[in-house]
Amino acid sequence: MAKAPRYEGLERDTSLKEAARAVLGPLLAAVLQEAPAVLRGDDVEATHNMRVALRRLRVALATFRDCFPKKRLREQLRTTKRIGRKLGEVRDADVHLAALRTALGSATSDEHAGVAHALEKLAAGRREALAAFAIELSQFDRAGLAELIESDGKAAEAPLRSVLPRILRRRLRRLLEEAEDARESGAPSDLHALRIEGKHLRYNLEFFREPLGPASADALTLLAHLQERLGTIADLDAFERYYRGLLEGVAGDDPRAAGLRARLTAARRERERALDTLRHRWLKAQPPYPERLTASISASLASLSPSSAS
Repeated sequence: MAKAPRYEGLERDTSLKEAARAVLGPLLAAVLQEAPAVLRGDDVEATHNMRVALRRLRVALATFRDCFPKKRLREQLRTTKRIGRKLGEVRDADVHLAALRTALGSATSDEHAGVAHALEKLAAGRREALAAFAIELSQFDRAGLAELIESDGKAAEAPLRSVLPRILRRRLRRLLEEAEDARESGAPSDLHALRIEGKHLRYNLEFFREPLGPASADALTLLAHLQERLGTIADLDAFERYYRGLLEGVAGDDPRAAGLRARLTAARRERERALDTLRHRWLKAQPPYPERLTASISASLASLSPSSAS
C-alpha cells in the first residue's frame, strides 16, 4: 500500500480544526504530486499511489466534516469521489493486466487465444478509462479545496483527546458489525462494505498516529492484513465479472472460449481459498481477530489520557 504522508504537529490537545489542516494539506499535495505521472499513462505505481491518496483524502474530509460548511464539503466529497472512481477503473485494469500477463505465460495452447483476447480488450479498456479520468481531473477545483482546508468556516475547537475516542470507537463498531454479515454470507457487497469500514478505521489511525503513540501500531498492522485479504477477494470478484462478460460475447466453439473459461474457473477457485483463509483467521486465530483489534484500539485510546503523559 502507498505510504501515508507525514502529519506534522498533532498532539492530544490539538484542536480538531488544526488537525484538519495538518492532515488534509499533505493529502491534497500527495494527490496532486502523482497526477502528472498518472496522466502520462505508463506509471503503474503513480496510479496506485494517487488512488490511495484520494481515498485517504475522502476519508479525511468525512472525518473532519464538523470543521467545514456542509454545502462546500458535500461538493468536494462528490468531486473527489468521481475522480477516485475514474482512477479506480485505471488501477483495477493495471492489477488485472498484470495477472493476465502471468496467466498468458503459463496458458496451454487451447487457452492461449482466450487469454490473449482478454488482455487485448482490457488494455483497450484501460486507455479509455485513463482518458475519462483525465477529463474528470481537468474539472477538479483544486484551489477551491485548498481554500476550504485553510478556511475558518466552522469552528471545531475540541481537542483531539476528547473527540478521538468517539471517532475510533464508532469506526470499530461499524467494522465489527459489517464483519458479521460478510463472514456469514461471503457476498461481494458485504465484503465491500467491510473493506470500506476497514479503510476508514485504518486511515483514521494513520491520521492520528502521533497523538495515539506506539500503541496504534498493532491495530494498523491488523487492519493492513485485513485490507490486503479483502482487496485480493475484490480483485477476484472483478476478474470473474470480466470473464463472464467476455464469454457472453463468444460462441461455445469459439477458440477463445476455452481460455476464458479457464480463467473464470481459476478466479472462482482462488476466491474460495481466499475467503476460507479470511474466515479462519477471523475467528480461529488466538486470540481471535476481533478481540485483538478491539484490545489494540483500546490501548491506543489509553495513550490519550493525562496519566499516559507522565
